[in-house]
Amino acid sequence: MKPFIGLIFLLFITVSCEKDNNHSNLIIDKLPMEVGTTWVYDWVTITQHLESYNSNKVVKIDTTRMKSTTWIEKDTILFDTLDVKVFRFEILNDGFKESTKSFRYLSTEGLWEVFYYTIDDIIHTHFFKHIALPLSRKSKWSSYENSDGGFKKVVSHMDFELNGKKYECFKIESLHSDSYIDNGYSCYSEIGLVKEYFSKKSSSSLTYGGSDNSHPVIVDTYITLVDFY
Repeated sequence: MKPFIGLIFLLFITVSCEKDNNHSNLIIDKLPMEVGTTWVYDWVTITQHLESYNSNKVVKIDTTRMKSTTWIEKDTILFDTLDVKVFRFEILNDGFKESTKSFRYLSTEGLWEVFYYTIDDIIHTHFFKHIALPLSRKSKWSSYENSDGGFKKVVSHMDFELNGKKYECFKIESLHSDSYIDNGYSCYSEIGLVKEYFSKKSSSSLTYGGSDNSHPVIVDTYITLVDFY
Protein backbone atom coordinates (compact mmCIF):
# COMPACT_ATOMS: atom_id res chain seq x y z
CA MET A 1 0.00 0.00 0.00
CA LYS A 2 2.93 2.34 0.63
CA PRO A 3 3.72 2.92 -3.07
CA PHE A 4 0.14 4.13 -3.63
CA ILE A 5 0.42 6.49 -0.65
CA GLY A 6 3.70 7.83 -2.00
CA LEU A 7 2.13 8.44 -5.39
CA ILE A 8 -0.80 10.31 -3.86
CA PHE A 9 1.64 12.43 -1.78
CA LEU A 10 3.66 13.34 -4.87
CA LEU A 11 0.52 14.38 -6.71
CA PHE A 12 -0.54 16.46 -3.70
CA ILE A 13 2.69 18.44 -3.45
CA THR A 14 2.63 18.92 -7.22
CA VAL A 15 -0.67 20.79 -7.26
CA SER A 16 -0.93 22.24 -3.74
CA CYS A 17 1.35 25.22 -4.41
CA GLU A 18 -0.21 26.38 -7.69
CA LYS A 19 -1.79 29.82 -7.81
CA ASP A 20 -4.03 31.77 -10.12
CA ASN A 21 -1.70 32.66 -12.97
CA ASN A 22 -3.84 35.63 -14.02
CA HIS A 23 -2.84 37.54 -10.87
CA SER A 24 0.91 36.98 -11.09
CA ASN A 25 3.18 39.98 -11.74
CA LEU A 26 6.28 37.77 -11.77
CA ILE A 27 8.71 38.34 -14.64
CA ILE A 28 11.89 36.28 -14.99
CA ASP A 29 14.38 38.10 -17.22
CA LYS A 30 17.63 36.28 -16.41
CA LEU A 31 18.97 32.92 -15.24
CA PRO A 32 22.19 31.92 -13.45
CA MET A 33 25.01 31.44 -15.97
CA GLU A 34 28.16 31.86 -13.85
CA VAL A 35 30.80 29.13 -14.06
CA GLY A 36 30.54 26.92 -10.98
CA THR A 37 26.78 27.34 -10.52
CA THR A 38 25.37 23.98 -9.37
CA TRP A 39 21.91 22.40 -9.18
CA VAL A 40 21.23 19.16 -7.27
CA TYR A 41 18.03 17.21 -7.99
CA ASP A 42 16.19 14.25 -6.48
CA TRP A 43 14.53 11.90 -8.97
CA VAL A 44 11.59 9.64 -8.09
CA THR A 45 10.37 7.25 -10.80
CA ILE A 46 7.14 5.31 -10.22
CA THR A 47 6.43 2.44 -12.61
CA GLN A 48 2.88 1.08 -12.60
CA HIS A 49 2.51 -2.36 -14.20
CA LEU A 50 -0.95 -2.90 -15.70
CA GLU A 51 -2.61 -6.29 -15.88
CA SER A 52 -2.99 -6.25 -19.67
CA TYR A 53 -3.42 -3.99 -22.67
CA ASN A 54 -7.18 -4.22 -22.17
CA SER A 55 -7.13 -3.38 -18.48
CA ASN A 56 -6.21 -0.40 -16.32
CA LYS A 57 -5.81 -2.59 -13.24
CA VAL A 58 -2.44 -1.97 -11.54
CA VAL A 59 -0.84 -5.26 -10.46
CA LYS A 60 2.57 -3.99 -9.35
CA ILE A 61 4.31 -0.73 -8.53
CA ASP A 62 8.06 -0.16 -8.56
CA THR A 63 9.67 2.97 -7.14
CA THR A 64 13.25 4.05 -7.80
CA ARG A 65 15.12 7.06 -6.46
CA MET A 66 18.17 8.75 -7.92
CA LYS A 67 20.15 11.94 -7.49
CA SER A 68 21.63 14.14 -10.20
CA THR A 69 23.92 17.14 -10.28
CA THR A 70 24.12 19.76 -13.03
CA TRP A 71 26.82 22.41 -13.01
CA ILE A 72 28.35 25.00 -15.32
CA GLU A 73 31.86 23.72 -15.93
CA LYS A 74 33.47 26.39 -18.10
CA ASP A 75 33.20 28.92 -20.91
CA THR A 76 34.04 27.89 -24.46
CA ILE A 77 33.56 28.99 -28.07
CA LEU A 78 31.78 27.02 -30.79
CA PHE A 79 32.27 27.59 -34.52
CA ASP A 80 34.86 30.30 -33.72
CA THR A 81 32.16 32.86 -32.95
CA LEU A 82 29.54 31.52 -30.53
CA ASP A 83 30.23 31.98 -26.81
CA VAL A 84 28.63 29.17 -24.81
CA LYS A 85 28.75 27.55 -21.39
CA VAL A 86 29.62 23.90 -20.92
CA PHE A 87 26.96 22.31 -18.71
CA ARG A 88 27.81 19.01 -17.02
CA PHE A 89 25.10 16.56 -16.00
CA GLU A 90 25.87 13.67 -13.68
CA ILE A 91 23.39 11.15 -12.31
CA LEU A 92 23.92 8.46 -9.68
CA ASN A 93 21.76 5.39 -10.24
CA ASP A 94 22.14 2.31 -8.02
CA GLY A 95 25.84 2.97 -7.50
CA PHE A 96 26.56 3.70 -11.17
CA LYS A 97 27.50 7.20 -12.28
CA GLU A 98 26.63 8.55 -15.73
CA SER A 99 27.92 11.86 -17.06
CA THR A 100 27.08 13.96 -20.13
CA LYS A 101 27.71 17.52 -21.25
CA SER A 102 25.79 20.13 -23.23
CA PHE A 103 26.44 23.58 -24.69
CA ARG A 104 24.10 26.40 -23.71
CA TYR A 105 23.93 30.16 -23.95
CA LEU A 106 21.62 33.04 -23.07
CA SER A 107 20.31 35.47 -25.67
CA THR A 108 17.73 38.22 -25.48
CA GLU A 109 15.20 35.54 -26.49
CA GLY A 110 15.98 32.91 -23.86
CA LEU A 111 18.13 29.95 -22.86
CA TRP A 112 19.34 27.93 -25.86
CA GLU A 113 21.06 24.57 -26.19
CA VAL A 114 23.28 23.88 -29.21
CA PHE A 115 23.40 20.50 -30.93
CA TYR A 116 25.81 19.87 -33.82
CA TYR A 117 27.29 17.09 -35.90
CA THR A 118 29.59 16.82 -38.93
CA ILE A 119 28.87 15.10 -42.24
CA ASP A 120 31.46 15.22 -45.02
CA ASP A 121 33.32 17.99 -43.17
CA ILE A 122 30.16 20.10 -43.07
CA ILE A 123 28.91 21.16 -39.62
CA HIS A 124 25.15 20.88 -39.11
CA THR A 125 23.65 22.74 -36.18
CA HIS A 126 20.34 22.68 -34.30
CA PHE A 127 19.24 25.12 -31.63
CA PHE A 128 16.73 24.23 -28.89
CA LYS A 129 15.13 26.89 -26.70
CA HIS A 130 14.63 25.57 -23.15
CA ILE A 131 12.99 28.71 -21.87
CA ALA A 132 11.87 32.05 -23.30
CA LEU A 133 13.03 35.29 -21.72
CA PRO A 134 11.63 37.47 -20.38
CA LEU A 135 9.28 34.86 -18.93
CA SER A 136 5.85 36.01 -17.80
CA ARG A 137 2.36 34.58 -17.28
CA LYS A 138 1.56 35.16 -20.97
CA SER A 139 4.71 33.54 -22.41
CA LYS A 140 4.40 31.10 -25.29
CA TRP A 141 7.20 30.02 -27.62
CA SER A 142 8.56 27.45 -30.04
CA SER A 143 11.45 25.32 -28.81
CA TYR A 144 13.01 25.12 -32.25
CA GLU A 145 14.74 27.88 -34.19
CA ASN A 146 12.90 28.89 -37.38
CA SER A 147 10.15 26.37 -36.68
CA ASP A 148 6.48 26.33 -35.81
CA GLY A 149 6.83 23.14 -33.75
CA GLY A 150 7.52 22.31 -30.13
CA PHE A 151 5.36 25.03 -28.60
CA LYS A 152 5.47 25.58 -24.85
CA LYS A 153 3.30 27.80 -22.70
CA VAL A 154 3.16 29.13 -19.14
CA VAL A 155 0.03 27.67 -17.55
CA SER A 156 0.22 28.66 -13.88
CA HIS A 157 2.17 30.44 -11.16
CA MET A 158 3.65 28.56 -8.19
CA ASP A 159 5.73 28.94 -5.04
CA PHE A 160 8.72 26.70 -4.42
CA GLU A 161 10.69 26.51 -1.17
CA LEU A 162 14.37 25.55 -1.00
CA ASN A 163 16.59 25.69 2.09
CA GLY A 164 14.09 27.91 3.89
CA LYS A 165 13.80 30.42 1.04
CA LYS A 166 10.67 30.79 -1.08
CA TYR A 167 10.90 31.29 -4.85
CA GLU A 168 8.14 32.25 -7.25
CA CYS A 169 8.09 30.18 -10.41
CA PHE A 170 6.09 29.43 -13.53
CA LYS A 171 4.68 26.04 -14.49
CA ILE A 172 5.27 25.35 -18.19
CA GLU A 173 3.62 22.71 -20.36
CA SER A 174 4.24 21.53 -23.90
CA LEU A 175 1.37 21.98 -26.31
CA HIS A 176 2.17 18.68 -28.04
CA SER A 177 3.21 15.13 -27.14
CA ASP A 178 6.26 13.41 -28.59
CA SER A 179 7.81 9.95 -28.80
CA TYR A 180 9.49 10.34 -25.41
CA ILE A 181 6.66 11.53 -23.17
CA ASP A 182 2.87 11.56 -23.22
CA ASN A 183 2.54 14.54 -20.90
CA GLY A 184 4.55 16.56 -18.43
CA TYR A 185 5.56 19.98 -17.19
CA SER A 186 8.51 21.96 -15.87
CA CYS A 187 8.75 24.78 -13.34
CA TYR A 188 11.26 27.63 -13.66
CA SER A 189 12.21 30.33 -11.18
CA GLU A 190 14.97 32.95 -11.10
CA ILE A 191 17.42 30.16 -10.14
CA GLY A 192 16.47 27.95 -13.08
CA LEU A 193 14.62 24.63 -13.22
CA VAL A 194 13.12 23.73 -9.83
CA LYS A 195 10.64 20.96 -10.69
CA GLU A 196 9.90 18.68 -13.61
CA TYR A 197 7.46 15.86 -14.27
CA PHE A 198 6.96 13.59 -17.26
CA SER A 199 4.90 10.48 -17.93
CA LYS A 200 5.04 7.77 -20.57
CA LYS A 201 2.99 4.65 -21.25
CA SER A 202 4.96 1.88 -22.92
CA SER A 203 5.48 -1.90 -22.96
CA SER A 204 7.40 -4.14 -20.59
CA SER A 205 8.43 -7.78 -20.86
CA LEU A 206 9.15 -8.19 -17.15
CA THR A 207 8.02 -11.38 -15.44
CA TYR A 208 5.32 -11.34 -12.79
CA GLY A 209 2.60 -13.71 -11.66
CA GLY A 210 4.76 -16.76 -12.40
CA SER A 211 4.90 -16.33 -16.17
CA ASP A 212 6.44 -14.17 -18.84
CA ASN A 213 4.08 -11.41 -19.85
CA SER A 214 4.37 -8.50 -22.19
CA HIS A 215 2.25 -5.85 -20.55
CA PRO A 216 1.82 -2.06 -20.48
CA VAL A 217 3.52 0.10 -17.90
CA ILE A 218 3.01 3.74 -16.96
CA VAL A 219 6.23 5.45 -15.92
CA ASP A 220 5.94 8.72 -13.97
CA THR A 221 9.13 10.64 -13.17
CA TYR A 222 9.28 13.50 -10.65
CA ILE A 223 12.40 15.69 -10.49
CA THR A 224 12.80 18.20 -7.62
CA LEU A 225 15.58 20.67 -6.88
CA VAL A 226 17.07 19.98 -3.43
CA ASP A 227 20.17 22.23 -3.46
CA PHE A 228 21.47 25.21 -5.39
CA TYR A 229 24.76 27.03 -5.00
